[in-house]
Amino acid sequence: EVRWKDYRCREVFLDMTFDEKAIHGRLGGKAYAGYLNGAFDFGLDPASTWNGWVSGSRVDLRQLTDAFSPEKFSLSGPADFSVNVAARAKEIDKLDGDFRGFGRGELHLGKLDDIIRELPPEWTSLKRTLTRIGLETVRDFAYDTAHGDFRFLGRSGRATLDLRGPSGSRQLEAIVHDDAARHGGRSSRDAGTTGSEPEPRRRRSSALQTRGLPAVQMSTR
Repeated sequence: EVRWKDYRCREVFLDMTFDEKAIHGRLGGKAYAGYLNGAFDFGLDPASTWNGWVSGSRVDLRQLTDAFSPEKFSLSGPADFSVNVAARAKEIDKLDGDFRGFGRGELHLGKLDDIIRELPPEWTSLKRTLTRIGLETVRDFAYDTAHGDFRFLGRSGRATLDLRGPSGSRQLEAIVHDDAARHGGRSSRDAGTTGSEPEPRRRRSSALQTRGLPAVQMSTR
């Protein structure tokens, strides 16, 4: 068994080759009740460029989301996923991926509990109540099918989640803005999207800011 922080993988294989430009590798193993495959290339150039991908087959989303975002965001049920990354040393230039769930599952956005507790006290009782009801409606949802994808350029990007279940559907979108990029003369919207897609009409949205992290805008459709 291989462990790193909260991530575990069993019956692992690793193949590596070397040349004058890079270290190349392939790996795989059992994890999160499913199977993972991946590959990577680590450049030997001064910029330490590297890239890689990992895919999972029939993994348990509960175990996977608990490892990556404990108590903040969770999904359940079996799913396939893939992730691609391109980077220089510790700086992530591009990160994208998608997943598709099979069978029944449940969404829980634990982070919304923190937001509900921290609603501004100066708001009227009616505004606080309506906001709380709206956030609680988004927070939990049982589904039969799930699909999501994400794309980040640097610290800005977009993630979408489409859930369908017996009580209807949930379509969530999170847009991550890097304020540092904006202050440096770049638009965080430009940093996170291609600019070629029109903005969808939103029925409900909220902007979240966590100290030390980019601002996050989340909407439901």
